[in-house]
Amino acid sequence: WNKAEKREIRILWKKIQTDPKIKKIAQNIKFEDSWTRNIFKVIVQGWYWCTMNASHIIDSRGHFTSLDFQAFIRYEVSPYNEHVKKHIKSKPGTKFNTLDQVPLDQLLMYGGMDERITKQLWKDQEKELSTKRGLKQAYRFFHKGLVAFSDTQYIGIPIDLEYYEKEDKRLEKKITKLEHKLLNGKEALLFKKETGNELKLQKDFSTKDLRELFFDILKLKPTKMTPNPKTKIPSVDHDVLSQMNNPFAKRIIQRRKLFKVKNTYLAQFKREECDGRIHPFFDLHIPRSYRSSSSMPNFQNIPVRDKEARKAVRQGVIPSKGRKLGLIDYSGTEVCAAACYSKDPVLVKEITDGIDMHQSQAKKLFKLNEKQVTKDIRFYTKNQFVFPEFYGSWYKACAYNLIETCFDLKTNDGIAVKTHLKNKGIVDSDDFMDHVKKEEKKFWDKYNVYYDWKEQSIKNYQKNGYIETFFGHRRTGYLSNNQILNTPMQATGFHWLLWSYIEANRESKNWKTDLIAQIHDEMIYDLDPREESLVWGTTKDIMCNRIRERYDWIIVPLTVEIETTPVDGSWYEKSTIGI
Repeated sequence: WNKAEKREIRILWKKIQTDPKIKKIAQNIKFEDSWTRNIFKVIVQGWYWCTMNASHIIDSRGHFTSLDFQAFIRYEVSPYNEHVKKHIKSKPGTKFNTLDQVPLDQLLMYGGMDERITKQLWKDQEKELSTKRGLKQAYRFFHKGLVAFSDTQYIGIPIDLEYYEKEDKRLEKKITKLEHKLLNGKEALLFKKETGNELKLQKDFSTKDLRELFFDILKLKPTKMTPNPKTKIPSVDHDVLSQMNNPFAKRIIQRRKLFKVKNTYLAQFKREECDGRIHPFFDLHIPRSYRSSSSMPNFQNIPVRDKEARKAVRQGVIPSKGRKLGLIDYSGTEVCAAACYSKDPVLVKEITDGIDMHQSQAKKLFKLNEKQVTKDIRFYTKNQFVFPEFYGSWYKACAYNLIETCFDLKTNDGIAVKTHLKNKGIVDSDDFMDHVKKEEKKFWDKYNVYYDWKEQSIKNYQKNGYIETFFGHRRTGYLSNNQILNTPMQATGFHWLLWSYIEANRESKNWKTDLIAQIHDEMIYDLDPREESLVWGTTKDIMCNRIRERYDWIIVPLTVEIETTPVDGSWYEKSTIGI
């Protein structure tokens, strides 16, 4: 095309895209929406259908959503991109693909096939979903979520690139020092003396060399074997190395952590930075549990529990100049969802009365009083007893994990959990196992209605071949008991957030404040301090009140936690506020 033809095409295309009377259908509307905003500088009006996300609603199994796959399984059409395949992806270091180099007749054929298949797929999907009320409701809900996420993706998240460059160099120096100590220390010299070979370090040491060093040369006692019964050999995984009282093992763990922070977390932020911002994809067509995912960069995979890693990454995420980062997060969504599904009266009353079941259970499991329970003890009780029991585990597995994670922790009065339990008459692991068994029985005697719901849910899945959520989503395919039980809870917790996100995004169009990210059950604002009261008041009302007015099956109160940074402060500097 010459310049005049290109100009005419742009004018016509903009006219079509901005006309709300013309329905728009696409395979991946969020991508097409973002592309149109960036290339044509217009906001698409009239989005009607996304065949990719409809494919996911109809069948949540992995890799079912691509147009090539749908064309093949529905219409027996083999891939037709042989002439354009190498031109679709942009070359490294460039921003654009090379589709303009494809001969016009081949490009038009490829585009025409895409259009015909997408159009037919839309017709078939809409017809199929029209007969299934719940799935149609689920699709319409996710469709609104896609449009909201497209707004978020376009705005982007401010980052401090200069900080990340400096942090990258700092980490490189620390890693280099650790590697020098690892390769020149007494362990490495002993390894060479005994084997005649140098310890080799590339991305990591070989597991074969580590086994030989620790168990054959240093004569350490193996604490864990690899899971394969045919090749059962001593394990040298993270858990094993963490338990070793050995400086060489500790340096390996430290190097691995810093290597991951530098080459996974920081690298993706630096790679995806554009004009001082990153623009992560937030998608709804990948997780089988009907939650969201993130990529380019993955903003939902950021270190939380390790302080050094958390600081290294979060220190570079900042608000726009003169603003704050504002974060609002649902509290206890899985427990609240469990109450809504099971209608367990004890669970409903505890939530309504504001009782912290994880704190309460921690006191029982470790024979502690209220003041002795630490955040870590509560955390492991929640994730290694309460939720595992909710989702089909049993006392032995729970007790084993609690022994591994909690026995060396200290209570708030400075006593090791293991020592405290001995003082209470639980002198060894077997005693603790028996104690957890008794607590499990009390737990299910108390939440017996939830237990009955749990058992019935498994039977329903075995009969129907799927599990269904309140928002109409159905998860199909082969599922373990754990997946049968945790999918409704985790999906519904996210769906509450997504519903609130859609509403908050609509409200934010009248604000200077921008909604810029979503992480699990949390949304993040680039917050104008002058609007702080308005934003938090409105958002809290949406998340706690309006949603319950909309869905009468939410039979327990929903609560939120709010955090902000100082003006111009980084994500790492956030602190809780009361509203």
